[in-house]
Amino acid sequence: SVLAAAATAVLIYLCGAALCGEGAGILAALIFAFTPGLLVLHGIRSATLDALEILLVTSAIVCLEIWRRRRRPWALTCLVICAAANAWVKSPFSLVVLMAYLLATELPARRAGVGTPRFGATVALVAGAWIGAYLLWLGTLSAASSPRAVIRQLLLGQYGRRR
Repeated sequence: SVLAAAATAVLIYLCGAALCGEGAGILAALIFAFTPGLLVLHGIRSATLDALEILLVTSAIVCLEIWRRRRRPWALTCLVICAAANAWVKSPFSLVVLMAYLLATELPARRAGVGTPRFGATVALVAGAWIGAYLLWLGTLSAASSPRAVIRQLLLGQYGRRR
C-alpha cells in the first residue's frame, strides 16, 4: 500500500508538472500525500487494495490525457490495461470513476482542441476491457469457490496428510 501510494504521488507530480509547471506538480503531490482521509480511510498504511486501486485509476487518467493530447497509441493501450487491471483489484467503482472523468472532461477538452480521438471507440475499449476482465475474475472466483472445489480442498487438507 505504501509503495502504491508513493507511486501515485510521483505520477501526480509528473502529470501536474507536465501540464501546469513544476510548482503545481509538487503542490498536487503533497496535497495527495498528506490528505487525512487518504491516510486513514483508504489504507495507505493498512495493506488494503485501496491504494492500488487509486494508483490504477490515476494511471488510467494520466494515460487518457496523454492519449488526448499527444495521440500516442501506447497511451490508449496503457489506459485499457489499467482499466482492466482495476477489475481484478477492487470493485465496479473504478470503472464508474474513470467513465465519469472521461465524460465530464470530454466537452471542455474538445473546446480546447484536445478531444479524445475516436471517442466512441475509446469508451467501448475501456468499458469492454474492464467488463471482460471483471467477468474473467468472477469466473475464476466461482471456479475456485465452487462446492466441489471447496470440498476437495477440505478433504485433501484434512485427510491427505494422514497417509
